[in-house]
Amino acid sequence: MFDPNHIQSLIFDLNHLVSHSARQEWTIFEQILQVLIERDYHIILISQEIPAFNYHQYEQISLIQSAAIPAIANNPSLLQNTTFWVTNDPEVQEKLGSVRQVFAGSTLIEKNYPSFQFQQLQDILYMFHPSQNTADYLAQQIIKTKQKAESIPLIVGIGGPEDCGHAYFIGPLVDALENHDVLLAGLDLTEILGTEFQASTRAGYWRSQEIRDWMLNTIILPFSKGERVFIESAPDFIEPYEISVFPLFIAPEMVLLLWGTTIFLPELSCIDSKILLDLSPKSATARMFGLDDRQNFSPEFVQNYETHDQQYYAEYLSKYNVLKNTEHWVDFNNFHAFRLKQR
Repeated sequence: MFDPNHIQSLIFDLNHLVSHSARQEWTIFEQILQVLIERDYHIILISQEIPAFNYHQYEQISLIQSAAIPAIANNPSLLQNTTFWVTNDPEVQEKLGSVRQVFAGSTLIEKNYPSFQFQQLQDILYMFHPSQNTADYLAQQIIKTKQKAESIPLIVGIGGPEDCGHAYFIGPLVDALENHDVLLAGLDLTEILGTEFQASTRAGYWRSQEIRDWMLNTIILPFSKGERVFIESAPDFIEPYEISVFPLFIAPEMVLLLWGTTIFLPELSCIDSKILLDLSPKSATARMFGLDDRQNFSPEFVQNYETHDQQYYAEYLSKYNVLKNTEHWVDFNNFHAFRLKQR
């Protein structure tokens, strides 16, 4: 079964796909490439004529100056299951179909091959949208779990490093779940639960004991036991942190999303499904200090992060065996192209 989440390289057979001389058509194609590059795809352009396009400025673009059939003969890697072809050449489609290689085209040969037909080339952007595809997949897993016992509460926890940008993940996940009419509630714990509170409070990783007790005893644990929770307004000690919209109502028929840094703690063992957002030290540093992770900023920032924040976070992961007990890891280095991570 074709799964776009497994695709790493997109191969465009330009010989029969885009006219280099049609400036408007080529401009649209360049714009499509820009989006796909931002989504971290490796792009391979196959063309007998070198297009008037400065592809050298992009590390993610490779150009093969050849017809497609000889290119395949000389490069077996073009037929790996992590590649996806876009071609209108019947001969190439026949070759791809014979080896069950998935492809797309605006015109297709009339055979039962693993292929997709698009009306406009821009349709490729809808198919290869990593964040949306990942959110859709995770939503399907949550829905399957919930359907086994619709009246039993389901709590989904989303963890990740400090300031990693949970909201960029939560938004697409919520959209995917709501598209399937799932009843949702959410609690944003990013400001009240984290490694920065470990040394300054007696409440472990919580901002205060008062907040910890109220969150657990008033909302999370009652809901996990199947109780309906209704809170008209947030107490004064919670209100500044905007954990949710009030009045807050949660019923057992709903799915409760919890997100924050150190949410996989023993007192939150009621979490049924765990998702971990994973970042490289450079990306985590950039988000913490408000830097552009696409630029080569001073390595001192990364060193400072690795010495302090990453060390504290790693201690939490190790202490509570988070990595082993997490069902889903998400490569979250790109806000707009997060993918499930292969462990």
